[in-house]
Order: sequence, then C-alpha cells, then structure tokens
Amino acid sequence: MEEKINRLYSDFHAQKLGVHCYPNEFLVRTMLGKYPELKISHEYQGKKVLDWACGDGRNILLLHNCGLSVSAFEITEEICTGVEERMQQLYNIPIDIRVGRNNKVPFADNSFDYIVASSSIYYVDHNSNFNENYDELCRVLKTGGYIIMTLSRSDNFILKDCVKWQDKEGHYQITNDPYGLRNGDIFRVWQNEEEIRETFSKDFGDICIGKTVEDYYGMHIALWLVVMRKI
Repeated sequence: MEEKINRLYSDFHAQKLGVHCYPNEFLVRTMLGKYPELKISHEYQGKKVLDWACGDGRNILLLHNCGLSVSAFEITEEICTGVEERMQQLYNIPIDIRVGRNNKVPFADNSFDYIVASSSIYYVDHNSNFNENYDELCRVLKTGGYIIMTLSRSDNFILKDCVKWQDKEGHYQITNDPYGLRNGDIFRVWQNEEEIRETFSKDFGDICIGKTVEDYYGMHIALWLVVMRKI
C-alpha cells in the first residue's frame, strides 16, 4: 500500500512543478493578516520553519519572503528533488528538504520555531494512528513555537462515503475521491472545535480556530484553520 501511495503522489506532484508558484490563501491571511481571535507572533525574521509534507512546495516562497529559514519533507525522493530544483532554479531559495512521513519526521528534536501543515498532518499511515503524527509534531517544534495548519472538516468533499477505519477513534478511510488520488488513504477527522481542543490542549495553548467553507463550482471544500503555540 505504501509503495502504491508513493507512486501516486510522486506522479501527481510532478505534474504541478511548473514555473509559477502560488501559496494557499489561508496561509497568506494567517501569516500576514491581523484578526480579532488570531494569536500568533509575526516576528519571522531569522526563525526556522518546517513545511510539513510540503507537496509541490507552493508555500515555500511565501515562507522565505517572510524571512524564515525553510525546511520541508515529503514522502518520496522524487517529490523532494522536484521541489528542491524548482526552488533553486526559479527562485534561488535554499531549502533543506528530506524524505519523511507524518509519523517519521526526519529532523531533530526542538528544531523549529514554526510549523506549517497545509492539508497534510491528518494523513495517517495504515500501520499507524494519528497519535504518532502528534508525537512527532511535539518532538520537532520548540517550546513556544507555533503550528499553523488546516484540518479536514467532516463535511469536506473528500470525506463523502468514507468509512470508519478499524476501531480507531476519528479515523476514516477515503473511498470516493473525485480526483482518484486519495482513495484508500486514512484521515483523522475532527467533528467540532471541542474535539480539536481536547486533542491538542495538553501540549498547546493559545489555540485559535477558524474555518473556511467554499463551493468551487460544485466541489464543497470545508476546512478547520488552526493556529496554536506549544507550551
């Protein structure tokens, strides 16, 4: 299963490594904007950030322009090489990108002041569970550091017809991905804000939760936006 997933995602991201690079809107708003319920330090200069499962690297240019030293990981060497070449050749941005997984992050303890996890941290390997992802998050993030992430809401399009995964609480298997990419993947899903706070509050404070619900021409996208500080 892991080998199949690696091949699917390598091929998917290879098709997206074009010239242009656009960051996620939620990240632009979170890192550069000011909102009544958002508590985050915008003092990025000289700090270190991890782009957690960075995909095609679309957020790296924004992170670099904020003055952050950028590291990243992805699940195959092919994806990592493509992202590294894109950043160096097109933007002259040095990054430390390594092969890793959500439950095996390839960086040392207390390495980062910020972690960005855009639609990524809730992916769970078949022989694992979200607790292992959570432990890795706590391990590599410094005390006082921030994580900025999106979590899939239960009404997100990707969870249509999903099925509960074994007896693991909140874990679901994707069965009806209209893009044909994530069928068989396991997601950790939170039903409401209270569940999110219950999961993370033992290690994190200043938990700020927003949400975005959009309809892109029949594609219903619903995400939790979460920012919190490690205590």
